[in-house]
Amino acid sequence: MTPERRCADALGRLLLRDTRTGLHSALTGGIDGLDATTYPVLSGLARLGDGVSTTELAAAVGLERSVASRHVNTLEAHGLLLRRPHGTDRRAVAVALTDAGRAAVDRTRGRLDARLERLLSGLDRAEADRFATVLEGVVEGLRDPAR
Repeated sequence: MTPERRCADALGRLLLRDTRTGLHSALTGGIDGLDATTYPVLSGLARLGDGVSTTELAAAVGLERSVASRHVNTLEAHGLLLRRPHGTDRRAVAVALTDAGRAAVDRTRGRLDARLERLLSGLDRAEADRFATVLEGVVEGLRDPAR
């Protein structure tokens, strides 16, 4: 099997819902209001930054607006984010992380870092750094339709 086919197969498995759900479940265990379905919304907001609309957030994490809105409701009910008037669109509502939301993001990122450290433990530091560099390049290449 060619390296390209091996990469395509591995990428396909990485993007499968059960792979993502399993990872998200492992990261969110024991955090009130956060589970495999709400995690992408909270994590997406942390990446995008406070003040995005629910519509922008939904598009960024690949959810229908109504689904993202339900997850925002859940996260808000658990004190992990809040809604406020959008800064530039009077018809829209912006979402922002609360202190508890930021703490939840920090906790899940810490868990992810620890998991990746275990997964990369068979590589020396230079190999792990090279892998990260190659992975970053692959992600950027997939985002750029011209490549």
